[in-house]
Amino acid sequence: MRALLFDPERQEILLIKALVPDTGVELWFTPGGGKEPGESDLAVLAREVLEETGLRELPPARLVWTRSEKFVFMGDHYHQDERYYLVQLPRYEIGERALEAHEAETFLATEWWPLDRILESQEQFVPGDLGALLVELLQQLAAGELADEPRHVGR
Repeated sequence: MRALLFDPERQEILLIKALVPDTGVELWFTPGGGKEPGESDLAVLAREVLEETGLRELPPARLVWTRSEKFVFMGDHYHQDERYYLVQLPRYEIGERALEAHEAETFLATEWWPLDRILESQEQFVPGDLGALLVELLQQLAAGELADEPRHVGR
């Protein structure tokens, strides 16, 4: 599960920068992680956002995207089916985090990114077309045309 933590007033999204040890590539991505047995999507989202950003109460979330990804991390092969939830909230300061060991080793930064900065940046994002996807999502929200079913955004 992934959280698109978005401040609509400032047009900013919270992103985490991490180093992929296997490749040396630095990527920016949204907070989130894997499901534990018996957890609902929203329970995963709340747990991961708390662990990675310190946010204690997660506002309502809406499923907007799905994505499948295969990758290697620290020598292990993964196939993830991700579900991205839009969470609109005011910008907040990152609180005390409870990162897992591999996160503490690889997370480099956590920042609020203005949408225009993402669109202009040469940094690498996950998904790779994050800026364009966010522009489309925000246009749909503004027009009241957000689909009931999530969009599959690929890689």
